Amino acid sequence: MKHVRKGAGALMNFILRETRASTPPPTEDVFDELYPQKSLGQIDNHEVKQRNTGNCYFVAALYQLKQNPIFERIIRRTITKNDEGWEVCFLGDPENQKIQIRPEDLGGQEVWDKKKGKMIHKLSISGAKGDVILERAFGRKRKQMGQNKQQAIHETFGAMEGGFSHEPLQMLLGDICIQECSYATYNEKTLSEKPRDRQESIDLLKKVSEKPNEYIVVGNTPVNRVTPYTKVSSDGERKYYMDPESFFMNQHAFAIKNVSFEQQQMEIINPHDTLRLRMYISFKEFINTFSNVSVVRLIQANEEMELEVKARKIVKRLTMNPYWKLIFKELEKIKIIDGDDEFDRADIVLKECEDILRRLLATYSEQNQASPSGSSKDFLKLLNKCNNFTSDGVIVFLERGLYGINTVLDNRKDKYSDHNIEETKRLLNRKRRIENTLNAITLMSKMLTERDIIQKQI
Repeated sequence: MKHVRKGAGALMNFILRETRASTPPPTEDVFDELYPQKSLGQIDNHEVKQRNTGNCYFVAALYQLKQNPIFERIIRRTITKNDEGWEVCFLGDPENQKIQIRPEDLGGQEVWDKKKGKMIHKLSISGAKGDVILERAFGRKRKQMGQNKQQAIHETFGAMEGGFSHEPLQMLLGDICIQECSYATYNEKTLSEKPRDRQESIDLLKKVSEKPNEYIVVGNTPVNRVTPYTKVSSDGERKYYMDPESFFMNQHAFAIKNVSFEQQQMEIINPHDTLRLRMYISFKEFINTFSNVSVVRLIQANEEMELEVKARKIVKRLTMNPYWKLIFKELEKIKIIDGDDEFDRADIVLKECEDILRRLLATYSEQNQASPSGSSKDFLKLLNKCNNFTSDGVIVFLERGLYGINTVLDNRKDKYSDHNIEETKRLLNRKRRIENTLNAITLMSKMLTERDIIQKQI
């Protein structure tokens, strides 16, 4: 138990006892609202399903990204909540455009189908609310960029039809990813029929096997390839497949996970139902079934991302803690007084503590938001520096200095005479600085105690 100054913060100790037992659960932030924790009867956050919109490339890419530790940080930086709904600004958008999505936008849309010669009601992705928001925003951005010129300009769902997964991944991830393959094009041939592409694919899969968290991989089956394996859909459309079990539909994107170069196998997930439509195939089956792959590599360390996500969870719990809020209210009341004893050891301690206090108050205001602007990890590092001042040695050193000042003032008879007034003012100013710093250290010690309690719970 670290030594803290007695007498300071008695009210805070009482509040601590009263509030800990009755602390309400933290208010949900944007990520918690869009991707709530799974509970009985709710959809798994990782589960996602493509419906009747031809955006399998987007669904497969989104599913892959949701498995990666970076996902939570991406969402927090991409989506913010406002009075009208949600505002989406993709990290990879060179225009940094803010796309407004309203609750009424989360449904489907009527789209003209040229093949069938009639209007078709296209359905939104089946998944968490955040998935639907991203899908709609991506469709609007794609429409503005003219990615699908065959569709009418007002049809967002029409603009989403057809594509490759590196496109939404680069839009979602921005400069923290790079496209690793250059041969993701529509093609009737399989990789086994394209020697150069086949070897590139095998080399990439080896890299993915070695560092799975650094790569996101989506495979695509051939386009317009006539095979013996067919099915006729309920609306009379003939579908071609690459296998007799009718799992690998032609012109379709599949997520690729759990790549093992040693065992020469991988897991394939169909975006039509990412929870149930999945199977393991060998490398040989892969090159005989798929036409190309979309691969992006994350170029920032995932370890840093994981640390930031964990730090954000800790800081979020802290900022929503009533006792923590009261501590900071007390800290804000402490007046920081500039001193002039630059070469005094005590003054060095005071200045360092006051600097930490200023930075803590500034960064706390950044973190105490639904979408924090600063790094939570850096905030915790700053908080760790409080340990430098809560040690017994520093506290005893300051208390001795305070005792010395009080002794001098008590023994001085003519404190405010013309001869002594300037020295008395200097001593009183220093006394206030030391008292304020000791009060701040007391509060810092309480903050560190709360942090330790929460870190053990995360």
